Amino acid sequence: MIEFCGEIDGRCKKYRLYAESMVGLVCTFIPALLIAIPVTVCLIVIDWVFALAYIPLVLFVVFAAIAPLSKKAQKLTLPHCVQIYDDRIESKNEKFYDIRQIVHVKKVIDMGDWYQIFFRFPHKNAHFVCQKNLITQGSIEEFEALFRDKLIRKHKE
Repeated sequence: MIEFCGEIDGRCKKYRLYAESMVGLVCTFIPALLIAIPVTVCLIVIDWVFALAYIPLVLFVVFAAIAPLSKKAQKLTLPHCVQIYDDRIESKNEKFYDIRQIVHVKKVIDMGDWYQIFFRFPHKNAHFVCQKNLITQGSIEEFEALFRDKLIRKHKE
């Protein structure tokens, strides 16, 4: 068994929170764009006053992108423990518990201080982050041997 347990911090936490804010940006931009279409039609056909509707749409998207995640929301994003055993990978904290099969792993990105595990569709999940200094069982060598054909290094050693 390989286990990474503890609170994620540093560059790993910053990266994951940035990625979550980009997801928030996309998730607000698409509905705002869909609402902007009929607003634009009303602006052209009915009256220029409909242009005022763009203000809350823009603010909605901007605030979604720049608003920091609360501590409560971070608990929905960052794992406290990732365990790899048999043919399964578990990621959990007090707010979520996810389990995936190792055969569904698409790639493992070595980001220097941590690994990000990506899964094939429809098993995608961002909760599988393994910070190297949080390894409590097993070793980094075992982890890299397990995923040797799927490991991609994004940093210089």
